[in-house]
Amino acid sequence: MLLTLCVANLPIVVRVFGVPTTSGCDCGTKGGTWRDATEWVARSLKMRFGDRVRVAYFDLFLDVIDAFPQVIDLVARGEAKPPLIFVGDELLSAGERISGPAIRRRLEALRLV
Repeated sequence: MLLTLCVANLPIVVRVFGVPTTSGCDCGTKGGTWRDATEWVARSLKMRFGDRVRVAYFDLFLDVIDAFPQVIDLVARGEAKPPLIFVGDELLSAGERISGPAIRRRLEALRLV
């Protein structure tokens, strides 16, 4: 019972895996990078969910990606294109815009409201 309570109090982690780009992305931010879009979405989610959600951005092949072999595997097999967005351990989307509303809906479905 105590273990369940402790786990329930841990934040859900939203992980975005993108690639560094100099040409920008179709992400709707002034800076035009996936990192910028992730930071914008993170601020919005923080306002809505507080400490119940944590958002992390990773550049594929640059950051400490060895900790996420399933992501490299998906990309290497051609099954997913960046940006890949995980809510918890579940792949929410791949190859699409970083959608704050889609992430919010998934978090709400997990009863974080």
